[in-house]
Amino acid sequence: MESYRKEFNLLKNARGIIRSQFPDLGVNKTQELIRLLFEIQKRDNIHSEAIIQDIRSREFSSLKMGLLKRRYPHAYLNNELSRHYLPKIKIDPLSILNLKKDGFYPKKVFVETSATSSSLAKRFRSSFPKAKFKEMKSLKQYLATNKTFKIKDYNRRSETAFIIHENYDFFKACPCTKSAIRCGYHIFNLSFGCIFECTY
Repeated sequence: MESYRKEFNLLKNARGIIRSQFPDLGVNKTQELIRLLFEIQKRDNIHSEAIIQDIRSREFSSLKMGLLKRRYPHAYLNNELSRHYLPKIKIDPLSILNLKKDGFYPKKVFVETSATSSSLAKRFRSSFPKAKFKEMKSLKQYLATNKTFKIKDYNRRSETAFIIHENYDFFKACPCTKSAIRCGYHIFNLSFGCIFECTY
């Protein structure tokens, strides 16, 4: 939640600077400048006012180009900024990814009927006694009846686990990238949905 507050304040600051210093700009131009200013101050850890002062331009196209140059220096040098898309930023506390330091502990575990007596299901029950276990006929049926899946659900995916009995794709030839030379490896489909939340 701390990172949410920090990002919310950065966005609030960027909005305040652009709206106070450039009140005559339209909605789209304001949105583009706010996004660029927010991203630069977040990455460079510098206040919005200092960024605007460095550019020293009050005209929209020069200001935007100056912000683009600072935000995307390599693309700017290679003349690759002709098609840039700067959608509106929205920081929603429900969409925050909670990077837990204390490891994996699901809140819900769905077990396919055919896998209820499996050793994996038994290990899950003993390893996560506080989790709620629910039986389901099949994963396919569960997905068909639970179609509403939003970003907040994706960000909380480590809170739910599914134990299923795999009938078809447990061991198969690696599908490889389309049109690439095949690697010749075979893969075990032991699980899907990485829980490690790596960041780069």
